[in-house]
Amino acid sequence: MDGTSTHEIQIRNAFATAAMTKLRRFLTSSSISFPTKYKLYKSRGVSILRYGYETWTLHRVKDHVTL
Repeated sequence: MDGTSTHEIQIRNAFATAAMTKLRRFLTSSSISFPTKYKLYKSRGVSILRYGYETWTLHRVKDHVTL
């Protein structure tokens, strides 16, 4: 263990990506409004990605790398 939360962040990113992939049909549909798509994104993708982020130990790897 290197004292960072790199592994946890990678897992959260994978879960969020999987959730967003399942919603792809809805997110690309022209019959669903942008505000609805945004709410789906915030409620599924972002909430999964950020779950438990308060406890993550972060360090700066490179200036251009962000969450």
